[in-house]
Amino acid sequence: MSAPRVAFVTHGCRVNQADTLALEDALRVRGVTLVTAEEDADVYVLNSCTVTGDANTQAQRVVRKLGRARPHARVIVTGCAAELAPQVFAAMPQVALVAGNARKTHLADEIVAACTGHARTGSALPIEPSGRPRSARRWTHDLRPSAHVTHLPTFRARPFVKVQDGCDYSCAFCVIPLARGASRSIEADRVLAELRGYVALGAQEAVLTGIHLGHWGRDLSPRATLAHLLERVATETGLARVRLGSVEPNEITDALLEVMRAHPSVCPHLHLPLQSGDDGVLRRMRRLYTTADYAGAVRRTRAVQPEVAIGADVIVGHPGEDDAAFERTVSLVRALDLAYLHVFPYSPRPGTASALQPDRPPSERVAARVDRLCREADANRLRWARRFEGREVDVLVDLPSQRRPGTLRGVSRHYVPVEFDADPSLGGHLARVRIDRAGLPRTRATLLERLSTPVIEPETT
Repeated sequence: MSAPRVAFVTHGCRVNQADTLALEDALRVRGVTLVTAEEDADVYVLNSCTVTGDANTQAQRVVRKLGRARPHARVIVTGCAAELAPQVFAAMPQVALVAGNARKTHLADEIVAACTGHARTGSALPIEPSGRPRSARRWTHDLRPSAHVTHLPTFRARPFVKVQDGCDYSCAFCVIPLARGASRSIEADRVLAELRGYVALGAQEAVLTGIHLGHWGRDLSPRATLAHLLERVATETGLARVRLGSVEPNEITDALLEVMRAHPSVCPHLHLPLQSGDDGVLRRMRRLYTTADYAGAVRRTRAVQPEVAIGADVIVGHPGEDDAAFERTVSLVRALDLAYLHVFPYSPRPGTASALQPDRPPSERVAARVDRLCREADANRLRWARRFEGREVDVLVDLPSQRRPGTLRGVSRHYVPVEFDADPSLGGHLARVRIDRAGLPRTRATLLERLSTPVIEPETT
């Protein structure tokens, strides 16, 4: 009998991606064959997002599409949308199992049961109430990689490692605290053990991720800080490179900046969510900083590391954003000279305070603003890449694309995405390249030398 085949579809943040990687690890040691979502599988697992109403709609659309394309297969829905709207997915005929975030700990066994036809139907599932108490501090979905895994998850040399989950903030536009619960941290020793395991398997870089990464360590005893964790990662794991996920601008401490400066393995890259460049809109969003605070965090960071790549999220069209407020956002983005932007049109999420606020801009005006800010983002990315033209940089090479096997892609320490011609065997290695010509979406480079040899080889399945 052939091994069961499972495919994942992952939406949303890096924390969801980290959860998927850990689930894939757990399935491998259970003898499951992992395939892509475009291939035929016995079970398709949707790890869903619910950060916006559109994300929920997208998740339902994916379920229906899988049902049409693979009517013989079973579909399992997990993640934040499954946590907050389990009844919606349980009622869909294509769905065999609905499992919220709290059930991810045991989800690998339930996936195997679905492969063998023993899973319960979605409509018969006992639905857990959404919104676990915010006072709960128990680590409810511990997905640490198995010690028996013998290769990197999904062949990545850059694993996302979840070190924190949940959030204690109450931003007006966000429902994630209900979906993920209160902030809680994984102890440093467990994080280090996981990272050492990845290094032994050939990982060159790891990205530390969390829903509220800057709160890592506040719930531990003794209390610790993200700077403390980052320094231990930089000095005790053997990683060639470590990168931080998103950190709130009001949580950029002098200690964190000093660790970044002192350790070459820490990439000079920070993602600082902005959301709006207007103080009035920030107050409506219930963000805990002003535009002056944000600009100050950027200036302090660049005073320590002048060439740090700083990126931001911006939400366009939040209630209260008039033309003047949007222009202030554009002006701030230009003044700060950010390396890149992630631009999102505001999407009202039922159950949030923002969804009830008046003065929401009309959709056609929001679309025009998004288009304009995306053009600003492209200009920023191009300007950032041009700083490195003619220079030699080290990049972590992605695995080659089947569509363009001779063209490899990678990312520099300063978060410049490059592409260059090289043998596909370079995938997963560190390499030195010369940046020749800045461009979008990627900058052209020339390979100079290979710098590392991963321990593992990609699977052939």
